[in-house]
Amino acid sequence: PLVGRSKAGEVRVSTFHSFGLELLREHGRGDTSRGRFVIFDKGDALGLVREILRSIYRRDASKRFDPMAILSRISNWKNAMVDPTAVPDSPHPYDAVALEVYPEYEDRLRAMRAFDFDDLICRPVRLLRDDPALRDHWRNRIEHLLVDEFQDTSEVQLELVRLLANERRSVCVVGDDDQSIYGWRGANVGNILEFETHFPGAKVIKLETNYRSRAPILEVANAVISSGNGRRHEKRLRAARTGGETVRRCTCDDPREEARFVRREIARLREEGLSLDKVAVLYRSNQQARLIEE
Repeated sequence: PLVGRSKAGEVRVSTFHSFGLELLREHGRGDTSRGRFVIFDKGDALGLVREILRSIYRRDASKRFDPMAILSRISNWKNAMVDPTAVPDSPHPYDAVALEVYPEYEDRLRAMRAFDFDDLICRPVRLLRDDPALRDHWRNRIEHLLVDEFQDTSEVQLELVRLLANERRSVCVVGDDDQSIYGWRGANVGNILEFETHFPGAKVIKLETNYRSRAPILEVANAVISSGNGRRHEKRLRAARTGGETVRRCTCDDPREEARFVRREIARLREEGLSLDKVAVLYRSNQQARLIEE
């Protein structure tokens, strides 16, 4: 509605991976047969790792080693743009096993004309790096870049943004370094903390006004944020809405006691005349919900 139907149709909206898939289908003939290839999902990739483990360590390999742990290490190396020949030494035994699997894993993918999920970004980055004409082609097609949730981007995703940015460097990213939670799968919060290094002259705009929560909740949030370790962009959240009750905190000895506390609070609120449809319970796992039901 803001730009109109015709203009909206001209805007390219995609995830990193779907954009990479489009680029590979259009230009990936050097890696595949006439641009035709298959995509391995996580189950396919795990199956391939199991096969390689058995070929190296015999039949009981999948019992001795966790294929998911091996695949995760390979994924992290690929997202950091580290080739099998450049993996740094590590004393961790799983790193040593993953390093043995990594080159064979890549060779078998190529032999099957297959890409795994990480390749959908890694391969386009390599293509854009190695082919100046292709890089100029895409830079001319994309005049402005907007990236959301930038605190959760990986090194290879940052490199893709840098390769696509034209001479005008018209790049806008949105993110919050205090909400970076995906480091375990390759996200690098340094991408947003060091954005001005990657794109000199960038302007930082802090969005500190919160329109959802009231002041007492935001005061707790500010205290939690400020107590965190490491580098961060300084910010202080402010409430647009006035009022609000003081936040209460309860510490319980174990999950069952926590569930009993929640149940008692719900009963108390109900006795005070509050309708149950006004009560919300937030939890992380279904196990916690089952405890409350008991």
